[in-house]
Amino acid sequence: MNQKPKCLVIQTAFLGDLILTIPLLRLLSESYQVHMVVKRGLGELFKDQNYIHCIYEVDKRKRDSYQRVVNEFKDKNFSVIYCPHNSIRSALFSFQIKASKKVAYKKWWNKVFFNERVEELLEIPKPLRLIGLVKSLNKQEFVSLNKPHKNGKLPGLPHQYSFSSQNFKQIKNEKRIAFFAGSEWGTKKWPLEKYFELSQNLKSLGWKVFWLGSKKEGDELDVFLGSNDIENNLCGKMNLRDTIEFLKSCSLCVSNDSGGGHLASLAGIPIVSIFGPTVIEFGFRPWAETVYIVENKNLNCRPCGVHGPQKCPLSHHNCMNLIEVDQVKRAVQLALS
Repeated sequence: MNQKPKCLVIQTAFLGDLILTIPLLRLLSESYQVHMVVKRGLGELFKDQNYIHCIYEVDKRKRDSYQRVVNEFKDKNFSVIYCPHNSIRSALFSFQIKASKKVAYKKWWNKVFFNERVEELLEIPKPLRLIGLVKSLNKQEFVSLNKPHKNGKLPGLPHQYSFSSQNFKQIKNEKRIAFFAGSEWGTKKWPLEKYFELSQNLKSLGWKVFWLGSKKEGDELDVFLGSNDIENNLCGKMNLRDTIEFLKSCSLCVSNDSGGGHLASLAGIPIVSIFGPTVIEFGFRPWAETVYIVENKNLNCRPCGVHGPQKCPLSHHNCMNLIEVDQVKRAVQLALS
């Protein structure tokens, strides 16, 4: 049997963006042996996944990390490179690797780096934009996926591009809800005191609330919680794959617009996602069937950036501070029902 040609995907963005790349990787694996470059520490996400042949990690804080991977590729014969990561560093990295075709989104500055550039369909969710690097899509067919219903629920997913084929087995042996209260971006964080109030509310209804995230977030949470819920602070105590396995045992995830919600989408559980400085129209919805969005639509300062800055430019952070616990609780009840 002839071996499939090799392709390389360069996606060195944060965890959420990486997860949203999975539908593209699955599509490519039908025709290619897929190699991938990711940010250091995120490669484990693809361990034992049959749609990925090989993973390479780069430490974005070290200059020689990229060169080391370039050296590894000297004997690789890639038919095509896909670079969905819109950065000059990723473009320069692609430029150093041999391939007959190099594909990226069309930007005013990147013509010299790529010989095939595709218009990015900004009106549709990120996973489908990525599919657009490989095949033409009718954007009108998918625009509605970014538009919540009146109760905040997002439309379901097109089956051919969903995560459902992973066939995760759910084990719901007790009433568990997962909280991801952190984010890489400061203004994306709903206040911890509101998360805590929601957790106490849910506990009174018989739910067990578990806090997940990074070790740094866990240390901050220990200080905030004190002796309350300290045994349920699992931040930094599991790797990515163990976190996904744990999420399968939960009935719901409550998260900021961050990587935690995207991890929950891989576990196939309902998600309540709290949006502050960002908006769902940017396309970074959790790629799950049951997603409820909670946001404040009455602010003319939203959005203030694709990611949201570390500090509110207007110093009030009303996009998160004005979202009340009862609003999130109602979304939780709808998602659980």
